[in-house]
Amino acid sequence: MDIIYRSKNVEKQCRDLKKAQKDFASFGEKIIAKINLIESMESFSDIMNYSPFHCHKLSGKLKDYWSIYVNGRKCSLRMIIAPVDDNGQIVASDYDFANTCKLLNIVLIEEVSNHYE
Repeated sequence: MDIIYRSKNVEKQCRDLKKAQKDFASFGEKIIAKINLIESMESFSDIMNYSPFHCHKLSGKLKDYWSIYVNGRKCSLRMIIAPVDDNGQIVASDYDFANTCKLLNIVLIEEVSNHYE
């Protein structure tokens, strides 16, 4: 799985342990581990079906994005992600998304944030 990041800051939060620990305290290592796991997956379908991620679709202005928890459902930190096609465009979920996501092997990390802030 290829990963692209919305900004250099988000990339640094997800790749640099020191930055991740500074921004997210003890969850820094968990963020790095999630990124490593995502990289080892083959398609967006794998992300959706990996139950410890608790991957779920968002709504409203983030309707084409998905969320995965950094440390389980009780943790308020989440990673907002989106499946991306070969042209770098976010793929909207439609009636055939279950089949489409099996072919998508690029994910966009939009942000890592505290859901309740």
